[in-house]
Amino acid sequence: MLRDLVAIDGSLLPALPRRVWALWQDDQHRAAKMQVAVAALRQVPLGVRVTAGKGSEREQTRQLVQPGGFYVYDRGYVDYDLFAQGHALPCSFIVRVQNTAAYEVAHERPLSAAARAAGVTSDVILQGVGTAPHRPCAAQPLRMVRVTTDKRHQDGTPGELVLVTKRLD
Repeated sequence: MLRDLVAIDGSLLPALPRRVWALWQDDQHRAAKMQVAVAALRQVPLGVRVTAGKGSEREQTRQLVQPGGFYVYDRGYVDYDLFAQGHALPCSFIVRVQNTAAYEVAHERPLSAAARAAGVTSDVILQGVGTAPHRPCAAQPLRMVRVTTDKRHQDGTPGELVLVTKRLD
């Protein structure tokens, strides 16, 4: 399962500041953006896309996702169409979503002692994720796992990772 894990992330490349196409924010802020898909365990790049600094990370991610992979990406890349694409290709994914993501629970899964010890606070099968107009994969089963982290918010409450995956196992 993990041998196919592919991480996708992007970085701004300020090394191309004189290129007009690299306009990011304004004339003083120019950069290119590089999106990279890396086979995590083999440490080998599988795909690279370079765009203007203000280019869509979500669109580039859609171009990097290929059949059979197991993709991990962060909440800045969340696009409910990507969930549907992951089901259609087929490929697997695990995505960090915003703590405030809209979803409906179909049923809760029991938590083992090991899961609780690891900080898992919730493990549910979703009936839908996103708001009603943004549910291209509402018919596909998704799983959401909430994990408490050791980080704290400014108000002192514990931080939490909210992960969505199509892997039900």
